[in-house]
Amino acid sequence: MLQEPTELSQPFPHATGVLLIEYNPGDALLAREMLKDIESRPIACTHMQNLHAALDCLKTEKFDVILLDSELPDSRGHEGISRIKAENPEVAIIMLTGNSNLDFVTDSVRFGVEDYLVKGEFDRLRLEQAIEQGVERKRLEMRTHRYPIYDSLTRLAMRNLLTDRWHGTAARAKRSGTGVALAFIDLDNFKTINDTLGHAAGDAVLQTIATRLSDSVRESDSVVRYGGDEFLILLNDLESEKPAQRVVDKIRKCVPEPINLNGRAIICDCSIGIGYSPKPWETSLETLIEVADGRMYRDKKGRKGKIS
Repeated sequence: MLQEPTELSQPFPHATGVLLIEYNPGDALLAREMLKDIESRPIACTHMQNLHAALDCLKTEKFDVILLDSELPDSRGHEGISRIKAENPEVAIIMLTGNSNLDFVTDSVRFGVEDYLVKGEFDRLRLEQAIEQGVERKRLEMRTHRYPIYDSLTRLAMRNLLTDRWHGTAARAKRSGTGVALAFIDLDNFKTINDTLGHAAGDAVLQTIATRLSDSVRESDSVVRYGGDEFLILLNDLESEKPAQRVVDKIRKCVPEPINLNGRAIICDCSIGIGYSPKPWETSLETLIEVADGRMYRDKKGRKGKIS
């Protein structure tokens, strides 16, 4: 029998449609209360207690985001993900789970969820962020055949994705009153590696550096391959420029670590510049990139990449 949906709010023009599929009444109430408190966008929420009722709802209704309980009475683990995607491939799925096991989380991403939230460990701000980024990721995924957003070599985000993320980052910063920093990173004398050892070696170096940069930041930050041997890192929710400087210090230590390539140790250093804005909602992304780029070039003076 089709379950009558519980409406959190009446639909608004341009409202984000959220389908909450949550069996536990307490968890459902908490999620709905958090959704009520989201001020950045109107939310139209429909609540279902099981997958069967939700799938019936999806036959007639379209949603932007689904908050999916991983332990439903008629679906457990990842079973419901593929069934939902078959009904509505354009919807963003955010898993609500009590299981923080890394393997489970990794499998969730592999099955196609945009994000996951561990029950009892997220607040309204984290839920809002997951919804914003989930909608963005799904929208951009549907455009990838025209506008590639991830670099095929490093698997990092590209410029198109950074531009889209900036708007959400600036909006969240305005609500929380926090700042944003952008680091511009350029590998020193990378051309020498390509010319001396070949492009295959250069590609291997780029992949390793990309991994080191990603490991130096939080999951909420963005690492971007800006072009060639240039990278950008967008650091959000900063109270001052000091946390950004600590990230830069980590990068300065990890990037020059030797890379073993066919028995040969390659050392590739980098130059870094930081642009910081305490009010990113009043600053353009282009301005921040320009500031960081200028400081990076000043840092580059006197620096030399090494190859041995």
